[in-house]
Amino acid sequence: MSVVNRLLAVGGETTEASPLAESYDPSAKRWRWIAPMRGRRVAAAGAVLDGAVYVSGGRNAQEETERTCEVWDPVRDAWTSVKGMDQHRHEHALVAWDGHLYAIGGSHRGRLATVERYERREDRWDQVTPLPVAMSSVVGHVVDGHLWAIGATEYGAAQVVYQVWQLDARAERWARLDQLTTRRRWPAVAAHGTSIYVIGGQAGDQITAEVQRFEVGGGEAPPPPPIPTARCAAATAVFDDRLYVIGGALHDRTPTGAVEGLDLTGGGWHQAPSLGYPRAGLCAVVLPL
Repeated sequence: MSVVNRLLAVGGETTEASPLAESYDPSAKRWRWIAPMRGRRVAAAGAVLDGAVYVSGGRNAQEETERTCEVWDPVRDAWTSVKGMDQHRHEHALVAWDGHLYAIGGSHRGRLATVERYERREDRWDQVTPLPVAMSSVVGHVVDGHLWAIGATEYGAAQVVYQVWQLDARAERWARLDQLTTRRRWPAVAAHGTSIYVIGGQAGDQITAEVQRFEVGGGEAPPPPPIPTARCAAATAVFDDRLYVIGGALHDRTPTGAVEGLDLTGGGWHQAPSLGYPRAGLCAVVLPL
């Protein structure tokens, strides 16, 4: 069986961590189930390398942080285990860059600064240049061939500070590009080009629909309209000039299956088909056709 759908929603939780995985094809406008993961994961991270989908870390059904990693073959619709990361981590980034996977930051008994690189042919993780500052809720992004890491460095009562770092692989160092401040916890964060979007999240005791847009190096930019479904702990995915926000939790902490897309060329939000099963804390992966 060949699965050609482009957007995967993997893991997450309702009352506990889930192994569920779904695939969505925008041209067919429907989600369908694919094989569940071997492990249950919430707050895991995923990326595509050489046509296969890798998912690493997260918290399991016992709320323990994992270091395991598994890979989904879209032709066979099957998951297999590969070498686990050196570091247990959740709320980290997993990003494909320069022929490797990079696991960046995250949380395990506190925020993490460690970075690991996966060598697929040797099924091996190596520790590489760490971040200068520990970060959780990390998003990995590739801009003009450069690897960026965007993550939360401070969680205060009134504000959350995100920093943007770029890896110079030859010099084996990270350079800070910007610092962003929001008053919301557990928002959905996504990047498109040099724009960073902070969507929803919890402000005080309220779940908000507010969207902020930042231009790296240029400060806060005019925001897009609010997302129709206010939520926190959602997944994001960007492709075809649309930013999709997937799942999450509503104001009463009830998981939602709502999927909404923002037209990044200047349009508004549109409603997409909902997930087959509502989940918060899931990860989303774009699989190129």
